[in-house]
Amino acid sequence: MSTDHNRARLRVGVVGAGFISQVAHLHSFASLPDAKVVALCDPRPTLARDVAKINAITQVYTNADDMFASSEVDAFVICVHRRCLPPLVERALKTGKPVLSEKPMAYSVAQAQRLVDVCSPGQPYAVGVMKRFDVGVRHFRELLRHNLATQSLGAIIHVDIADFCPTYGVVPPPHIRSDEPKSYRYEEWPRVPEGLAAQYADDYEYMLNVGSHDINLIRWLLPETLTPQSLFVQSGRAQHAILSAQGFDVSLRLGRSDAGFWDQSITIYFERGRMVLTLPSPLDRSGIATVQTIMHEGSVSASIAQNDGQWAFEAQAAHFCAAARGEVLLESAGSDSLRDIELIEALWARVVWRQ
Repeated sequence: MSTDHNRARLRVGVVGAGFISQVAHLHSFASLPDAKVVALCDPRPTLARDVAKINAITQVYTNADDMFASSEVDAFVICVHRRCLPPLVERALKTGKPVLSEKPMAYSVAQAQRLVDVCSPGQPYAVGVMKRFDVGVRHFRELLRHNLATQSLGAIIHVDIADFCPTYGVVPPPHIRSDEPKSYRYEEWPRVPEGLAAQYADDYEYMLNVGSHDINLIRWLLPETLTPQSLFVQSGRAQHAILSAQGFDVSLRLGRSDAGFWDQSITIYFERGRMVLTLPSPLDRSGIATVQTIMHEGSVSASIAQNDGQWAFEAQAAHFCAAARGEVLLESAGSDSLRDIELIEALWARVVWRQ
């Protein structure tokens, strides 16, 4: 994002002083020359003060509504536990100011639509699907679109997404851990959509938390509309979703298999070859997704994107700030992420349980 040193910096207020807020969002906004986190809110007063001090944040709150009422904050980032996320996002959106929310945006289509409907016309509401902003992922998308336009590999016959990442696979950046009791509990909305029994909440939430990234990413990569077909679940272990596109299926496999590294990839099979996207741990600040093209004659091409040194979380923050200033249109709008929730809810309406 271009920087005008004569203009005022975007003043950002962050709700949530926990792990991801510290190592991802606060770090990323601090890296931007034309934005500054000026306010931090968390219901754990000592944690809020300690994190604010480390990050040179002057305004500290324990009540989010007090921050939302501040005239000294231009935009909000909401990074709390996903069960508390939708109600806080709704209150932030009601200010009319730009909002960046962690994912998943909500637990049901009804909740997600409610948040989208709260937005004022033109109000930036972004959902934190930061993998779109990985420079390697963006390079993969360009190559994929080129191959589809030229038919150099033929037509797509199948897509496989594998996501087996119970741990981050890297040493987390420095952060403050706290067992401090919260001064109050945030409001929570229902954890399952209407019609889904509460006993399935943990498995459904796993798909929301993990699978929403994968579904959002493959929707962004492919020019096809995806239709849910089936979902197979081994409770507490693995899930396998099948979606269809025009002329091929998309297989999404999720599971808790710890190999000691971040294991997430997308393989697109063509008639005459394949493309493989391997994603880095989201906490690897120097890592970018790698791209491999395998041709039908056996040649392998590893295409390396030019790394501009900007971590995916940092690029997401820069994009959000540009959108908040009206310089660009959001690539990760809540209205787009609503489609992820629609697909997940529709898959769960087709669930088959396996022992």
